[in-house]
Amino acid sequence: KIRLEFALSKFKVIGHIGAFLPVKNHQFIIDVVEQAYRQDNSVRCMLIGTGTLLEEMKKTVCQKGLEDIIMFLGVRSDVADLLSAMDIFIMPSLFEGLPVSLIEVQANGLPSLISDSITRNVKLKDNVHYMALSNSKEDWARKALEIINNGERDDDNTCITQSGFDIKDTARLYTDIVTRGQFNAQRN
Repeated sequence: KIRLEFALSKFKVIGHIGAFLPVKNHQFIIDVVEQAYRQDNSVRCMLIGTGTLLEEMKKTVCQKGLEDIIMFLGVRSDVADLLSAMDIFIMPSLFEGLPVSLIEVQANGLPSLISDSITRNVKLKDNVHYMALSNSKEDWARKALEIINNGERDDDNTCITQSGFDIKDTARLYTDIVTRGQFNAQRN
């Protein structure tokens, strides 16, 4: 549905979801997409999110002549659908805690290419690939295309549930915390 909406049926889609902040390294993403496009002109990119660097990144894309290749989709409520439309998720963050978006990406089965500065604790599936930011943008592009061409989507979510990231477990934990908080507030 999303591929049809954005006329992406014949393309290889690289995606990213994250705030447009320096830590997320959007300039690097744009450069990687540019290199991937040079290697394979069927590459397109979806960038989802907003933030202080959004306008600067839009200008960069225009200056590079990539406005037909890279789409800025803003804040969306249909993230699961957007992930399903992607062929790979990239996250070359300079640093991260435990990025929830990568849990969502893995729950979707989408392969990812992420910086080695991101905690290893987030890797729940074998289709999460780490790469150093010191590698060239060409290396990142080549690896992203290799992953796309290998078709590494993995829809088995047993590992998500077993690692405690299942939404049902999270909702139950949240409910327990809120209930205990209300109980303690009533006692005081």
